Amino acid sequence: NTLLVEENLELKDQLNSQNYVNPSALTEDKLKDREYFALKEKYTNVLDANNSLENRMVELENMNKSVTGSMMQMQENNEKLRLSNEKLERRLDEALVSLRHLHSLQENTELEYLRNILYEYLTGTGAHSVTLAKVLAAVVKFDDSQTHMVLQKEKERQGFLRQLGLL
Repeated sequence: NTLLVEENLELKDQLNSQNYVNPSALTEDKLKDREYFALKEKYTNVLDANNSLENRMVELENMNKSVTGSMMQMQENNEKLRLSNEKLERRLDEALVSLRHLHSLQENTELEYLRNILYEYLTGTGAHSVTLAKVLAAVVKFDDSQTHMVLQKEKERQGFLRQLGLL
C-alpha cells in the first residue's frame, strides 16, 4: 500500500512538474510573440510600401515613354516645319527676283514710251503739243498743279506761235 501511495505521489509530482509553467517563461513567450507580430506587421508595411513604389515606378516609366514619344513627334513636326520654311523662303526669293525682273522690264517699257513721246513732242509740228504735254505729265507722274502749269505754258507757247504765224 505504501508503495502505491509513493508511486501515486511520484506520479503526481511528475504530472505537476509537467503542468507547471514557469511565469518568467510565460512572459518571455508573450514577449517573443509580440515581437514576432510587430516584426510581421513591419514586414507587411514594408511589402505594401514596396508594392506602392513599384506601381508608381511603372506609372512613371509609362509617363516617360509617353513624353518621349510626344517629344519625338514634336521634333519631327519641327523638322517638317523647318523644311517647309526653307522651301517657302526659296520660293519667296525666286518671286522677288521675278518681280525685280518684271519691274525692270516695266521701267524699260515706260522709259521707251517716254522717249518716243518726248521725241515726238520735241520734233513734231506742234499740232498735238498740248496732247503730248498731257501724256508726258502723266508718264512722269506730275501732280495736278504741275500738270496744270505745264498745260498752261504749252497753251501760251502755241498762242504765241499762232500769232507769229508759225502754226
